[in-house]
Amino acid sequence: MSPGAGAAVDPIRPEPLIYHLSNVGADLEAGEPTVGGLMTRSIWAKFKTEAAGRIVIHTFGSEINTVLAVYRGTDFRHLIRVIANDNFHVPGISSAQSLVQFNTIANSEYHVQIGSRAQTEGDISLNTFLFPPTGGLSAFLIHYGGNLTNPFNGRDYSCDISTAGNLRCPSARFIVYNSTDKTLTVTPSTTLGAGIAFPAPFALAPRAVKVVQFTFQSSFSRAVRTSFGRFVFKGQLGAKLITEATHRAMVVVRPAVPVQDLVRATSNTAVLAGRLNEGIPFTVKLTNTGKVAAIGCHFRSSLSADLKTQFYRWDPATGKRLTNNNVPSTIPAGQTQTFQVYLSSQSSRDADHIDPESIADCANNHRRVLGLGGIDISTSGFAERLPVLWAVANVPANGVLNVPATGYAYYTFRAINKATTMKLNVLPAYVGPFDDPANTTYTVALCRTDLSTGKCLNAYARSLTYTATKNAAFGFSVRVKAPAGAPAFDPDKRRVFVNFKQADAPYLHLAAPSVAVRKH
Repeated sequence: MSPGAGAAVDPIRPEPLIYHLSNVGADLEAGEPTVGGLMTRSIWAKFKTEAAGRIVIHTFGSEINTVLAVYRGTDFRHLIRVIANDNFHVPGISSAQSLVQFNTIANSEYHVQIGSRAQTEGDISLNTFLFPPTGGLSAFLIHYGGNLTNPFNGRDYSCDISTAGNLRCPSARFIVYNSTDKTLTVTPSTTLGAGIAFPAPFALAPRAVKVVQFTFQSSFSRAVRTSFGRFVFKGQLGAKLITEATHRAMVVVRPAVPVQDLVRATSNTAVLAGRLNEGIPFTVKLTNTGKVAAIGCHFRSSLSADLKTQFYRWDPATGKRLTNNNVPSTIPAGQTQTFQVYLSSQSSRDADHIDPESIADCANNHRRVLGLGGIDISTSGFAERLPVLWAVANVPANGVLNVPATGYAYYTFRAINKATTMKLNVLPAYVGPFDDPANTTYTVALCRTDLSTGKCLNAYARSLTYTATKNAAFGFSVRVKAPAGAPAFDPDKRRVFVNFKQADAPYLHLAAPSVAVRKH
């Protein structure tokens, strides 16, 4: 994982890099520093700075008692500790998490050690903020609504309400930290509109924190719409704006009786690969199949997802962008609009199918519009080079493979590695609900195929290995057998994947586009 690699620093509005990690199964290596015996079960990250700056790293939102340390050097025998912290107290939030602040030297390599107290294991939220040398404000969304026992871990704020009833959007609670060397006057606000209560301006000393809450009131507008905005924290020294921290937010207000099945989302099957927190693009078309205009059409990540989503509308004929980022669109009846969507993941993902974590939706539709179809995303924070695979499959346009009760169903695809030549292990897999009975599991196998004839070059098998030459196409055939039982059809939960794993780097997984399977 590389918290600082390639990250651009905005001196006024830095965006955090958030990594959802785990130290389950981790341990100390021989000769590893322990921060005076406090550090256990450590994991490591490293980054190299391009310019001098100030960095804040904290672990608020983690489920275990954490310890943080930062070093310069090349290995355990030559590490020089820059800073370490065990417990950083945030009133009403936590005394068991850690925060470090330090200045960096240009073109220097830093190592971050993240561990726990007393051998505890669990999920860790590593939250990194990059500033110019003078520092700035950071704002971290720690709680969503009234559930104070379940940290929100910096995810995008999202609210979905109706014009009917008294339901309000959940409150948003932030940890605001001042990494400058000056006492700042901090002014909270929001661009989501009137009807949201938040504190008056307050003073925040250097290295101090304050918990700030935004609460939606009954006066918040119930007009049918999709609103994208931000929670904002302006830090001033006198009358001068010094720094500004923001957090993305979205509110959808639906009519009391939404239109049914108004919009359909379609996309090309694709495999997407990238680093943690790197935006990965794909194209989606939204078609309004109804008789009324679709209002406030947009893309977002589900509330529990580790994904962040941004989008804009564009013209595929000219390649020109038609809107700024995250501008909801109205689609007239019978028309189609095309969007470029960017997903970035805060955790390593083993070629997961993005449905239902990435959502296409319109405010006056009766439900979330899923079915983005065949988009799989794989991220890694460790690989120096990532294979980029694409595939063309003979699956119907709806992305569903009908499997006969007897015999087999097949689909083929070709994969091209756009990175350096490497050896890949290929393993087909069926993924279904964990509580499905054993007799409802589909059986899958595959073979390499001749691109000109389509015939198998080897017997169908549960796995194979091949050398993926750069820019060369390789064909595959996937064979699927139906189970004896009768699993319900669920295109989001019962799918067939083909996983590609880099043979010499088992932490990097990719996948060919997945398909939904249905016993027919």
